[in-house]
Amino acid sequence: MHLPHRHGSGSPSSSIDEHKQIVSDILLKFNPLIRQSNDIYFILDSIENRIVYSNEAVSEMLGFTNEEVAALLPNAFVTAASMSTICDAIPRAIAAHTREKGDAVTVPPLHVQLIAKDRKRIPAEMRLTVTLARDHTVENVAGVVRREVVAHRTREDGGEFERLLSDTFNALPVGCIVCSSQVDSDDFILQACNSATEKITGIPGRESIGRQLTEILPELRSNDVLSVMKSVVQTGIAVKMPIEHRNDSDKKGWREYQICRISGGSLVTLFCDVSDTQLQLEEANGSIESLAVIAGAVAHDLNNVAGLLFGQIDLVLGSIEPGSEIAARLRQSMQSFDRMRELTRQLSTISARGKTEKTPTDIGELLHTVATKTLKKTDISFSISGEGPPVIIGADSPLLAYAFNEILLNARNAVSEHGNISVSIRRGDAEEPLEGGFNGSVAVITIADNGCGLSKDQQRTIFKPKFETGVDQRIQKGLAVVKSIISRHGGTISLTSEPGQGTEITVLLPAGNQKTPDYSTASSMVPHNGPGRVLVMDDEEILLDIATQMCRRLGLEVATAGNSNEAVEKYREEFRQGSPFDLVLLDLTIPGGTGGLETAATLKKIDPEVKTVAMSGYADHEVMADPPKFGFTGILTKPFRLSEFGTVLKSILPEDKFQLKK
Repeated sequence: MHLPHRHGSGSPSSSIDEHKQIVSDILLKFNPLIRQSNDIYFILDSIENRIVYSNEAVSEMLGFTNEEVAALLPNAFVTAASMSTICDAIPRAIAAHTREKGDAVTVPPLHVQLIAKDRKRIPAEMRLTVTLARDHTVENVAGVVRREVVAHRTREDGGEFERLLSDTFNALPVGCIVCSSQVDSDDFILQACNSATEKITGIPGRESIGRQLTEILPELRSNDVLSVMKSVVQTGIAVKMPIEHRNDSDKKGWREYQICRISGGSLVTLFCDVSDTQLQLEEANGSIESLAVIAGAVAHDLNNVAGLLFGQIDLVLGSIEPGSEIAARLRQSMQSFDRMRELTRQLSTISARGKTEKTPTDIGELLHTVATKTLKKTDISFSISGEGPPVIIGADSPLLAYAFNEILLNARNAVSEHGNISVSIRRGDAEEPLEGGFNGSVAVITIADNGCGLSKDQQRTIFKPKFETGVDQRIQKGLAVVKSIISRHGGTISLTSEPGQGTEITVLLPAGNQKTPDYSTASSMVPHNGPGRVLVMDDEEILLDIATQMCRRLGLEVATAGNSNEAVEKYREEFRQGSPFDLVLLDLTIPGGTGGLETAATLKKIDPEVKTVAMSGYADHEVMADPPKFGFTGILTKPFRLSEFGTVLKSILPEDKFQLKK
């Protein structure tokens, strides 16, 4: 790699002669001072690309004699990365030069790596002055090279500021290193380090300078940190990250690294031991994990209790006079069913660590319910409109209701006392794929208000966790959680707003070809052409009794089993006789015994055509998320109502066994 120079044959010319005479005059005048300097002074002839002069410091710093330097090309004692830096900096300095021809151009100080005769890398600061020929090409380059070892010594000719800088560098209680990247390697070269680095690594600072970074900090090899550091060099974006390492006893520890770029493309990296903090974090995560498990278990038990309580009420309601006072009171009790199920789902969501349980939902009905609660007792004008038939989506209704409640609260806070909020719902087609790549029919929900609106800065940050409004705006809440919920449903959320003119939020959710759920009452379900036969397995006797009564209410024949062995034997016997059960309902969790997943696999070996439904109060169970993957035909999430029970059975059993009344 050559420094930029003017084109020519290299033959003597009057310009070159003038240049050499100027050099000779300079050397004659300043040679005594230059020879005694600890810094390297050199002059490079750009035509021959040779060092035509260097002082005695080149021998002390690099180990080369003046004669050896004169016989070498510059890239023999300057690294490829540094040579690239130099060759980039000179043309930039020349391009910014506006003075008359023949003037000297000063290049900003450069941080470079030199290669000593013993191949050791030496960090240095290089200051260059470029002399231009009449045609503005480079005639020669004069430079001063000063060793950079700020971490370990203060230069004798340095000032008070440099000594203060060095003391500060070494007084830092955390490791601090300065390093530069290499063009021909993924590694970095250490240029300087402080005293804390020596204590952490156990390597004297003078032995660290010029070595590859991974020799000093080997944990950087196995944690993909080098690629992150390369990215910091390219982008200038600082990074903070914990990195696992092993000490001399092979005990695991953690160090936190903070990496940032400085001038010249070098990096400053601060690092310190955070093993105790990381251990506390891991213990905290373990506690959270334990709480999640407990939450899931509590949700499961509550679901069983709710299933027992509301199942009995549901059955009694179907046995008494609909218009009686007792029926009215029981219906009031049943109104708590959805609230109870919502609470247990929230516990299950904690256990599931963010999983959602989606069921067919009429988005218009959900929005109407949420808006009625959010905007009651206000004078705000509210309207909701829809185009075409109801739009059905797959949704975790409690979560989605929370998201729309937050949006409507913001709208309510933004409008004046007699403001207006409008909601529109329609089915449309996504112009581009949604979250997860969905590309089909979508529910388009628009919520608009005529309130105070949002500034451009607020629009950019409202979906971020630390959103804050200005003091001159009405109270607004950040929508980071709302965006997360919408994303978990495979959708997108966006907004347009103008200060003083209101805000419009648009939510797109996958609609697909979902059909409206049919939650008909039990009385509309009757057997047809002979009742279906159902086997139910559950470890709770009273829940078996509830399921038995529901099956009988729906006109189905039912058999029960309290464990896996009993269920398998009953199914095997009926299969041998040529009259297998039409459907088997299996509780996934049997404490101390074989659960529904293993039981279903055993039944498949007996009868590959067996139809099974998984029942569970654990929303995070993997079977409930994808039943066909595990061989199940359907699922029932506890607690469930008689109408929901009938809907699932209708979707599985053939019409000659069970159907809804027309």
